[in-house]
Amino acid sequence: PQAQLKAIDKELQMFKSERFPSLSDVRVVHGMEIIIDWLIIQIDDALNSSGVTTMKARTEQITDLAHAIFRKYPYLTLPEMLLFFFKFKNGDFGDFNGIFNQQRFMKTFAGFKKYRAAMQQMLQQTETAGKQDERYGKKISWEEYLRLKRGKLL
Repeated sequence: PQAQLKAIDKELQMFKSERFPSLSDVRVVHGMEIIIDWLIIQIDDALNSSGVTTMKARTEQITDLAHAIFRKYPYLTLPEMLLFFFKFKNGDFGDFNGIFNQQRFMKTFAGFKKYRAAMQQMLQQTETAGKQDERYGKKISWEEYLRLKRGKLL
């Protein structure tokens, strides 16, 4: 849960997926148990901050939710997941009013997916603008052009 705070600092950079492992990558390297345990910790923290106690949400329900998240979103990176849980805890994608509902929890990912798509588009536009700046950064004035042309350098 503390990693969620660190993840939010450079929010836009978190969507450069080639830089960070996905849930699926972690499963391949460390096994399914590790990724499910990690998701359970994040889910439990998010639910507790929403007023849902672990007693209300049974352990097997949280485990089922962790598996459902992995099955549906194996491509999400760890920083993206941390950002989702951070935003979930802040109420950006709705609230639970103290009652656990797996379907409702999974629906909160729809809002996150829209947010993620917008951030990825913004990142792509930023990178494209940077490349254009590099390409056009070698501009010369009209006077310079004429001088070079007269000197037959062009």
